[in-house]
Amino acid sequence: MGAFSMLVPVYCGNADEVQPLPKVQPAHQPLSPRINGASVVGNRPGTPFIFTIPATGQRPMEFTARGLPDGLVLDAKTGIITGRVDNAGEYQVAVRVRNTHGEARRTLRLVIGERLALTPPMGYNTWNVIERDVSDTVLREMADAMVNLGLRDVGYQYINMDDWWAESERNAEGRLDPDPKRFPQGVKPVADYIHSLGLRFGLYSSPGPKMCAGSSPGTLGHEAQDARIWAGWGVDYLKHDRCSCPKGREIELYSLMGRELACSGRSIVYSIGAGAAACHQWGALADGHLWRTAGDIRDTWTLPKHQAGIIECFEKQRNLDEYQQPGAWNDPDLLVIGIYGKGRSANDLGAAGCNDVEYRSQMSLWSLLGAPLLASCDLRRITPAALEILSNPEVIDIDQDPLGKPARPCAGSCETEVWVKDLEDGSKAVGLLNRGPKSARITAKWVALGLSGKQLVRDLWARKDVGLFDTEWGCEVASRETIFLRISPAVEQAVWQGRRRGSQ
Repeated sequence: MGAFSMLVPVYCGNADEVQPLPKVQPAHQPLSPRINGASVVGNRPGTPFIFTIPATGQRPMEFTARGLPDGLVLDAKTGIITGRVDNAGEYQVAVRVRNTHGEARRTLRLVIGERLALTPPMGYNTWNVIERDVSDTVLREMADAMVNLGLRDVGYQYINMDDWWAESERNAEGRLDPDPKRFPQGVKPVADYIHSLGLRFGLYSSPGPKMCAGSSPGTLGHEAQDARIWAGWGVDYLKHDRCSCPKGREIELYSLMGRELACSGRSIVYSIGAGAAACHQWGALADGHLWRTAGDIRDTWTLPKHQAGIIECFEKQRNLDEYQQPGAWNDPDLLVIGIYGKGRSANDLGAAGCNDVEYRSQMSLWSLLGAPLLASCDLRRITPAALEILSNPEVIDIDQDPLGKPARPCAGSCETEVWVKDLEDGSKAVGLLNRGPKSARITAKWVALGLSGKQLVRDLWARKDVGLFDTEWGCEVASRETIFLRISPAVEQAVWQGRRRGSQ
């Protein structure tokens, strides 16, 4: 990965206010190749396909893919796979990435059918910091930053614009156009640019008469028209926010848009934002792929009155396990990592920002849940510490595990807990969470985790093995910290170490 050395103008709501960006180095990764992110990808038959093989390591690298179905092509220099596949089915693709320091291999499973988002979506959303300053310029800059900072290389795929993109009224034909001051050439050119980088493009709306900011119409009465137009623009993701949706019609209207997206001619991931309407109970039946299970998160550890801090949004995920599986994800809302109290909407209601310990906890907890990972800080101004948190490939591996099971609490008290997540390879991801005001010792006991015998413990934030242990492992955990572990049987130690070496 090269350093983020370009000087890119910043859009601040006024075209005359342009200033250079600071240089930010990508997060540290080994020089040898490592394949990251999703190992299973879904797409509808006959619709455009785009996926970048996420790989870290020193560039240039050579990508090969054996077993690609007819209709798909791979760019050997960038790792971007594009095209379309007409025949439904599952395809096992042998991927290899090489550079002068070594090679990495992985089997990529392509599922061509009606199931999308087979691992939690990863990307970026404009709401918490950019908010009403969304524009063609901002989206291009965020896409450039995602590539240059190495976030695409660890699995981030989507550049999603939130509210404030559209005109205040529909035209005489009922079409909702983008605001010409923000998108002077329309939406399609910026979507095409994002696609040229091997990324996907997301858009925002509401099933009611108005979007949530109240400045633009929602889709009510125009569902088929909007879905068809968005597909033509190249939309890959829709965040459909509840707000003005007529009370009692949520299931009806969300299901209607789900059907229209499925018939749009494009594989559009559908994010249902009707958290207050218990959409986790019906989201999958409405053809949704993820659904909000909490309110709008704020850039703070705790905000009990409004139930909007990191810990409150996390707590709302309890007892929702039955609703989650590959292609159907509980969504506790955006990552606030890297905002540091500077967001437009993230620091209202008294939210003063978080520190890096709290941000690292959010990344750990969201990954344990198998939650969508959608960053919302200003990627053009990200700090090295925040970039390291967002870019840890071993943490992302837990979130993107194809088994898709969320973690469950297995031990603890009111201030300290142990959470465990089952992984596809039989190992466990474990989080030692201290939500209390003082440091505390927390111990993971094998019997509570469903384990027995000698186990290999790996610290995912330190990215190193801690050692072999017979019955338990514990440590001192700072206030609001989450120690994040991967625990696997000692008999599999050699296999696990060999797999790690092969993926780096």
